[in-house]
Amino acid sequence: TLFPYTTLFRSFRTKRDLAIYCLGLAGARIEEILTIKKEDYISSKGEIYISESKTMCRWLYLNSEVCQIIEDYLFTERDVVENKMGFVGVEAYLFINLNTGSRGKKVQQGNYRKILKRVGKNAGFNPEEIITHAGRHTLTQQMLKLGYSNEDIRTVLGWNSEASIVYYRKKFDNDIAISASKRINKRERGK
Repeated sequence: TLFPYTTLFRSFRTKRDLAIYCLGLAGARIEEILTIKKEDYISSKGEIYISESKTMCRWLYLNSEVCQIIEDYLFTERDVVENKMGFVGVEAYLFINLNTGSRGKKVQQGNYRKILKRVGKNAGFNPEEIITHAGRHTLTQQMLKLGYSNEDIRTVLGWNSEASIVYYRKKFDNDIAISASKRINKRERGK
């Protein structure tokens, strides 16, 4: 299931903010997520196109849970904004501001970072440890555990080269060694 951190997921105040977080878990960078155009989301196929990236434009394939969250946002929160504004001044970006003042404008990274830290704090996490990059890190670790190749990981995460994976693979190998060591030591103490 997509929701390993139920408390965190329940702490999001809007469907929009949860959808943005879920796209991070699917491998997109925050700056990529916030530049996705509404037309680049194809709900019938569960696909979203990352058209603006510092490294690689690409398609992300989304599971049905993420698609449902995006659909819920589009047909509730975004729909309300579009109807209130009569589509005038509503930007083509998928994720727009919902509140007065900047309603209809693209969500900014700094604003989302503040939202995410507030969500983390409300869920009982240390807000200093909540970062927008965490979803990509989590996905990379999951892909390593499932045995995906460096090329698969590079493609999904939009890295130009496999060099970016070296850090994650090294950390993953260290985590495995520590876990194995703990299991061995427990068995030896239990004899």
